[in-house]
Amino acid sequence: MKLGLTPKQKKDVFILDVEQAILVPSTAKADKKIPDAKFKSRVAEVRKYLSQKFGGYTSIKGVGGYYSEPKRKVIQEKVTKVTGFATTQDFKKNKPALIKQLGAWGKEWGQESIGYEHEGDLYYFPQAKKNKRKAKLKAKLRRK
Repeated sequence: MKLGLTPKQKKDVFILDVEQAILVPSTAKADKKIPDAKFKSRVAEVRKYLSQKFGGYTSIKGVGGYYSEPKRKVIQEKVTKVTGFATTQDFKKNKPALIKQLGAWGKEWGQESIGYEHEGDLYYFPQAKKNKRKAKLKAKLRRK
């Protein structure tokens, strides 16, 4: 539900109307705890990213969990939820880069996917896949 500002109020108020959050995991390969320094580095990287792309962030520490079918158990871990708000214009402009970055973090951090909240909905972005054509081309060039 919108706040319902008058036209005059809308003119005077700076509105960041797109809410989004990235769930930063403290594990790799599902249930392998990473060192605290590495976890803090991940959180700092996400904070910096949201600040540079959208203007700022708020972060909250918590605990998250999910059922892992391959491991046949509930995996629980420390998480930090890093929330950022953006204007619609900034979100649209930066959305392709954001989606690409979510996949890159998944790969870099050893995650099957990265949790991303957008306007109250939760999305899981799979880790970035290697571009097979590009990898084959690089391998071919190395052989020459």
